[in-house]
Amino acid sequence: MKIIKILIAIIIISAIIITTSHIAKLNTWLNAKLGNMDYRPDIKENAKEHHGQKHFEDRKKVLDIVNHYADIMDDVFINSFDKTKLAGSYLLGNNHNMRVILIHGYTASNKTMFTIADKYYKHGFSVLAPDLRGHGNSAGIFTTYGIKEKEDLKSWIKWIKTLHPQAKIILHGESLGAASAMFLAGENPKDIIACIEDCGYTSYYDVYVNQFPKKLSFLTKIIAVLANLFIKPIIGADLFKSNIDSMKKTKIPVFFINGGKDEIVPLQMCKSLYKSHQAKKEIYIAQGAGHAESKLYDSDIYYKKIFGFLDELML
Repeated sequence: MKIIKILIAIIIISAIIITTSHIAKLNTWLNAKLGNMDYRPDIKENAKEHHGQKHFEDRKKVLDIVNHYADIMDDVFINSFDKTKLAGSYLLGNNHNMRVILIHGYTASNKTMFTIADKYYKHGFSVLAPDLRGHGNSAGIFTTYGIKEKEDLKSWIKWIKTLHPQAKIILHGESLGAASAMFLAGENPKDIIACIEDCGYTSYYDVYVNQFPKKLSFLTKIIAVLANLFIKPIIGADLFKSNIDSMKKTKIPVFFINGGKDEIVPLQMCKSLYKSHQAKKEIYIAQGAGHAESKLYDSDIYYKKIFGFLDELML
């Protein structure tokens, strides 16, 4: 009887934790207080010792780039489909037809995508880097792990097309941003010509299962079902919605990226997504990188692979 009570307590507490993980601004604050930099890779210290042949980008170099683009990019604001006010940063490039939307990860902000913005801008792209709902300067309390964020991306695309109807748009997302991009790609929007997904997950449920103690793994499904009873109708998220389905449906070319040492979105998730995709695709594994670190680990190869993929599409 005592064991049953303990299991019930674990189920209820875990369901509460899963639910509160959707409160984006709270978790951003907690991560900052706890010094957790996993979701803010652009301010990661330079690694003195690391597996692999090359180290991460130097911290000062990264911060100089981030600060430069924070100074030169214009602030933009729109209202999304549900009237949530969204903020972003925008910079017009030399090729007005080519646009990229850079989508950051959970508890981060658009600034963590500014090193990527630098590369695209130097290739002539116009760059939009939005803050996801509940993050940065955007309004909202909750993240929905890609469900409403997908709809927000549609609002940003509409904004771009209003400015430049001939725009060709690339989605480049990281973690939550990559998952959001894949959810949208699964609908095959005509204005998206390519998707770069870096450490995007299959589903929130799969991420949670990967983090849950293995000895209690038999409880994961019932905990998630219980949490989803509240999350789905109230917040609008869905723990079980999977990007495996998105990748089966999409005809959009996708470049898959993952860190070989990613413990949050393990390599097998990326391989499963890659296998599910039936259109033009490539995959790159940054062997020494953890979660959301690939862009800073052996970055020359990272960008050579990305722009090589885009060049093959004649972009």
